Amino acid sequence: MYSTMRIVGESGILYTLTSILLFVAWIMPAKYKKYHVEMIAICAAINTPMIGITFNLILIRVANQRRIDY
Repeated sequence: MYSTMRIVGESGILYTLTSILLFVAWIMPAKYKKYHVEMIAICAAINTPMIGITFNLILIRVANQRRIDY
């Protein structure tokens, strides 16, 4: 049970950090206006596939844990 909670927690932290990065890029102050659009595009490009990466990470780690337990 502990290892499953740890796996879900690590994947959640990974996705949450990329979402926070996108949020920070979105609310950047006007003095960085030159790089604002590029920052949002890069962060969105990282955040979008992170959903699939975290889902697959959960599947792989749970399958690995089951293999070790049996």
